[in-house]
Amino acid sequence: MSRLKRATKEKAQQQDKHAKSGVKDDLLWDSRWVRKPQQGRSERTRVLLLNAAQQILEEDGPEKLTISAVAKLAGCSVGNMYHYFQDRQTLIYAVIDRFAEGLADRVERGLDEGQFEGMSLMDILEANFRYWVKLQSRYPGTIRSNRLLALQDPLIAARMYESGQKARHLILDVLRERFHEVNHPDTEQAVIFVLETFQSMLTQWTMGSLPDRNQSLPIRTNEEFTHEMLLMAAGYLQISGWTGPKQTKAILPPKKPKG
Repeated sequence: MSRLKRATKEKAQQQDKHAKSGVKDDLLWDSRWVRKPQQGRSERTRVLLLNAAQQILEEDGPEKLTISAVAKLAGCSVGNMYHYFQDRQTLIYAVIDRFAEGLADRVERGLDEGQFEGMSLMDILEANFRYWVKLQSRYPGTIRSNRLLALQDPLIAARMYESGQKARHLILDVLRERFHEVNHPDTEQAVIFVLETFQSMLTQWTMGSLPDRNQSLPIRTNEEFTHEMLLMAAGYLQISGWTGPKQTKAILPPKKPKG
């Protein structure tokens, strides 16, 4: 065996061992993602397959997502499916990556500092909270499926954590200009705690694991959930003069210009 072939074989064995260990690695993630097509028609087929996979995750959950089911829904042969994705796991990575990138782009465009002129820290928090609640309501099956998959795969968990951290840093950059409104002695850590507590409670709320409303937490609707989270935020941050939610619209990105 030549030196080049031996080195190539050893590298492949190391990558396989790394993949089985579940260790986060950007190159590993990329190598298990998707073969990106070059031609327009191939790109359209790939998008159809990703859309079909996300539809199955949204409506039926990850246990129903199979190569044959996705191919059938997309109107594609199973053989052609493997031209784009190595296996079911690669397909799942691709769907989650596309969803995460879409969220990151939407949050980044939505957090344009110019639209927050004249708004208080609590107004911005309210808009941010409403955005995430609205998102969870729009894609409940997809988000629930992503979280279930993250419990099974460290790579997916790492990708979701990375996406969440990026969103948190973006909203923090906007809120910093209003830290003077916070009376908690450790302002930045207090704001981070509020943001992380909200996301944690939202996860439980959407996953259906909060206590029943007839027990200890009388929350029935998304509006009540948002209200309770804002009360928590105002109390913990020690915001003076906050009188309650203003029905601030959810943070949404500006529309892209046509053409």
